[in-house]
This record gives sequence, C-alpha cells and structure tokens, in this order.
Amino acid sequence: MASAQADRPAYSVPPPLPPIATLIIVVLLAIFAPVHFLPQVLSLAVGIPLLALGLGLWGWGIASLLQQGESPDPFKPTARLLTGRALRVSRNPIYAGGTAALLGLALLLDTATGLGVVVVLALLADNLARTEERYLEAKFGDEYREYRSRVRRWI
Repeated sequence: MASAQADRPAYSVPPPLPPIATLIIVVLLAIFAPVHFLPQVLSLAVGIPLLALGLGLWGWGIASLLQQGESPDPFKPTARLLTGRALRVSRNPIYAGGTAALLGLALLLDTATGLGVVVVLALLADNLARTEERYLEAKFGDEYREYRSRVRRWI
C-alpha cells in the first residue's frame, strides 16, 4: 500500500457515527415522541436480555481484537486476519452486538419509532460490514475467503 491511510476500508459513513446517532435518537424518541406497542412485561422480558447479550457480544468483540493485538479502531490498518475468540462466532461481533443491544434498548423503552431507527442502523451496519469484507478480501485473499466460508457475517 502507498500509505497507511489507504490501507483501510473505504467507508461511506464513519463506523462510530451510526450506532452513536441511533442511541441518541432512540432515547430522544422514547422521551419526547413515545409510540408504545408492547405490554410492559414483554418489553422488559425481551428488551433486558437482548440489551445485555448485545453489550456482551460487543464487549467480547472489542476484547477479542485487543487480546489478539489488533486495534478496534476502524480507521487503523489491519495487520493480520483474526479468526479467534468472538471472531469464531461472528465475522462482525462488534456490529452484531451493538445492533442487538440497541434493538434491546428500543424494546426495553417500548418505542416503535426507535425500533424503526434500529432497523435503519442494521442496514447501515450491514453496509459497513460489507465494506470491511471487501477490504479484508483484497488484503488477505484466499485466507479471508476460507474464513468467510466457515463463519457467518452476523451470528
């Protein structure tokens, strides 16, 4: 590669922006424009575990990168293909966990409009994941294609 700046995925949107914006929008919608659609017991019974599991997967994904000597910073080049720990379960544990956690939050807050915002985030996360996959395939070739053939994109 000509420079470290060129050795990274060509994101259309900076990866941290969609989940941060989604978190803010979901909370604001729940406060200022609530559209309730679930019985409270269902909202709690589904929202809390999904939020906890999502945060767990997100944290495990970040810890997995750090423990294997890579940075979770999406703007830094990837030095080597990681396939262990959380990356054995999902090729995108950080996106999958973050999206699941935000879905859990929208359900917990019982906001139908917030749920819609999370669906948009999921589409953006899929786009970001595909961008990263193109980068990894170009950089690691057959090694990445073999990994991709045995590990799901999400879960």
